[in-house]
Amino acid sequence: MGGSVRSDRIVTTSPSGGRTRPGATPMSRPAAERAALLLAEHPERQWRLEELASLVHLSVSQLGRVFTRRFGEPPMRSLARIRARRMAQLLAGTDLSVDETMRRVGWHSRGHAARQFRAVVGVTPSEYRAMMREKS
Repeated sequence: MGGSVRSDRIVTTSPSGGRTRPGATPMSRPAAERAALLLAEHPERQWRLEELASLVHLSVSQLGRVFTRRFGEPPMRSLARIRARRMAQLLAGTDLSVDETMRRVGWHSRGHAARQFRAVVGVTPSEYRAMMREKS
């Protein structure tokens, strides 16, 4: 079935989660945290870095730098983790199809969703659901 689920690899993106990385200035930290909050609150949106950067009043390159300093990964990687975590919750807690759970978290390609989910969780969405059903 693919082994253990890597729940430890899911990054908390809330402003209260995690530690500030060295080099994040007080002025940049709030923008990175606002960006993380936007991604966490609306993972289903089809985010573009330009839009996210504009919403937090930074350039795309500046957003990438401060976000990575603060959270240890770029914004779009963080979004993939958020989506995977939400998809895992839906797969474990509902009878929605894999395709429906994927759409609800913002992925529209089953192949892409499966690759991203597996990269974060360690198993495919179908394997994850089967594992959760075995546990209950």
